[in-house]
Amino acid sequence: MKIAKDKVVSLEYTLTVDEDTVIEDSFNTGPLRFIHGRGANSGVPQTLEDAVDGMEVGATKDVLVRAADMFPKDRQPMKEFARTEMPADVKVGAAFTAKTAEGAEVSFVVEEVAQEIVKVRFVHPLMGKDLNFAVKVLAVRDATPAELEQGAPMAPPAPPKK
Repeated sequence: MKIAKDKVVSLEYTLTVDEDTVIEDSFNTGPLRFIHGRGANSGVPQTLEDAVDGMEVGATKDVLVRAADMFPKDRQPMKEFARTEMPADVKVGAAFTAKTAEGAEVSFVVEEVAQEIVKVRFVHPLMGKDLNFAVKVLAVRDATPAELEQGAPMAPPAPPKK
């Protein structure tokens, strides 16, 4: 069966940046599973979805996803902070890293400085980097009506107990 619209696809993958720095792979996270043909709603980069269209189980491909396609600046979230929460000499273009209340590290860039507020744009850690996906098609099947309704594949069944 070929990958086409409304098929559930399972991919083995290795994601790298900067030539050969492995960011993640399916050996550690499990296969990448998505319903093909859903665009941004599929959960995979459009470039990757387009590249695997028509592939069959066992096929492999290397796919380059350009930084601008993966993390377009205009789709990164923005937030306003009180001017008093920023350094007195803050300027447009200044980059900062901070920790959330939960302890997660976030990065952002100053987009606008006004008298009372500072607008910042959050930056994904991989923003500005091209992503390389080495993929192998593990499975292709028709999506169930329930999967099509929810827009995502159902969790795979648990392996049988031995």
